[in-house]
Amino acid sequence: MAGTAVVGAGNYILEIDTGFIQDAFLLDDAVQGVLDNTEYVLDGTTNFADVTTGIDSITVKRGRRDIGDQFSAGTMTFNMLDTTGIFNPFDTLSPYYDPATAQPGLAPMRKVRLARYSNTNVKEDLFNGFIVNFFYNFALGGLDTVTVYCADDFYLLAQTFLAQFNVSEELSSARLAAVLDLPEVDFPIGQRDISTGTQTLGGASAFTVAEGTNTLEYCNQINLAEQGRLFMARDGDITFQPRIGNTLSASVADFHDDGTNVPYDSIGITFEADQVVNRAAVAIRGGTQEVAEDLASQA
Repeated sequence: MAGTAVVGAGNYILEIDTGFIQDAFLLDDAVQGVLDNTEYVLDGTTNFADVTTGIDSITVKRGRRDIGDQFSAGTMTFNMLDTTGIFNPFDTLSPYYDPATAQPGLAPMRKVRLARYSNTNVKEDLFNGFIVNFFYNFALGGLDTVTVYCADDFYLLAQTFLAQFNVSEELSSARLAAVLDLPEVDFPIGQRDISTGTQTLGGASAFTVAEGTNTLEYCNQINLAEQGRLFMARDGDITFQPRIGNTLSASVADFHDDGTNVPYDSIGITFEADQVVNRAAVAIRGGTQEVAEDLASQA
């Protein structure tokens, strides 16, 4: 079976973008520069290196704590034992070092992905993102280690700010797509899974989103108006789901303590007052205030 076995957990593979484009067209090259070449293409594909065997530990965090919370960026941290020194960013003989650009393979903003293989050898993504920071720890008389911190594309959206943006009345999903299409955002079309929203944003007249508005914060405002779910899926796709939909479906995982289904070692229940809403007053731009309330709950 593919991947590296983890005792009692299955087979996994952790891959890092080395920074090399393995099949890119190269002008004036006798092999890679042949016109109409189907093997070496203009954009090429990223070359990933399997580093699973050098990993000491991996921690992945995705999702949200409470149903009323917005989803934050997914993160992954892993620790590598550099037994041969090939991850040392100063090792010019490392197979991950690019002599053409004098850049190490392990560097910030390199893509990284983690996956698990099922019993039928089907590869299932667990995390897709970027390296945002890493620490190379030199150990005198021992093994050097590398601690790598990663985040998904929400991190990139949080680092992006909008130019002045004029909007008009449209569905929440259309507004989100329009934001992702902006030149300063330019989120890949192939990494979008946006379902049609149920709520119309913008009121009856056009208005302007201010210069310098944070992209992720504005996307969360769109989702807040929809009361749906906006998150980065494990395959790297930005996912938008409306307020009515899969939320009402049957459970996809059952947790049991009798040896069946999905086991667990602890459980907790929260009763937080801020999740109780029994009166809401809402007014759209240019409109009148509308009130919805539950008198029995208030009493």
